[in-house]
Amino acid sequence: MSNKRVNSKISSNSASQSVPGTPLQQMWHVLNFHEQRLIQISQVMQEVDRSVEEKINKAYNSNMKVSFKQLDESVNAKIAVHMAVLTQRCDVLEAANTVLKKNVQQMMVGDE
Repeated sequence: MSNKRVNSKISSNSASQSVPGTPLQQMWHVLNFHEQRLIQISQVMQEVDRSVEEKINKAYNSNMKVSFKQLDESVNAKIAVHMAVLTQRCDVLEAANTVLKKNVQQMMVGDE
């Protein structure tokens, strides 16, 4: 998934959203959401690992003289991009979590 597509997906998902149900159901829904996102992130990272491994194997098998410094820079650049995307996602999730906590607190105060 390209960085631009991920960023636009984050922007479109960060719009104000409400979760129906009781506070417990809302928290469960958010927990499931985070679990799915972590699974997706894990899958993306596995794809990156496979891609890097394939490049290393291809270079090794074809007896190419690959500069490990260049390969390392390429890997580090990809990791930096993924870390930036993950940081953006975490910021969005933390903001949503803060809003949810405030809503739950307001509901609990209203119930008293």
